[in-house]
Amino acid sequence: MRKERLNELLVTAERHTQAGRLSRAVAFYRKALTLARIGESEWELAQVRLGDIHMLRGELEPAIAHLTRACEFGHAEPRHAMLLGRALRLAGQPERASAYLMDACQCFSDRGTALIELAHATADLGHREAARTLVGLVARHHPEHPQLRGARRYASDA
Repeated sequence: MRKERLNELLVTAERHTQAGRLSRAVAFYRKALTLARIGESEWELAQVRLGDIHMLRGELEPAIAHLTRACEFGHAEPRHAMLLGRALRLAGQPERASAYLMDACQCFSDRGTALIELAHATADLGHREAARTLVGLVARHHPEHPQLRGARRYASDA
């Protein structure tokens, strides 16, 4: 009974997200968190989706909080590490971001995106040459990556 209700809440939240009703989606994901148990896949999904929505809205503190919980108590998902790394970088914490982004680079299926995020964090730390090297890896292995041009500019800016 609990699992059915939990899945119902998550499906409803996702429908609201897809329709652009983010405030409604947040409400349903929060309801799901009250029913889910820490570490359950439904709990982890709600944490990640809440983090993603908060990041879309530019609300970095709650995004980081939700994504940190998902990474600490959930399964070791490289995508979650990439999202947390991105949120930390955007919040001006490139050193913390780098650790998560390196994890994401190891086994994230979209390695090009993870490498670009790591290049941004590396540049933010003042290591422009290392950032350019990371962008070079993306250019070699993912030459059509949609963020490549912007990453080249970012890594080159002083």
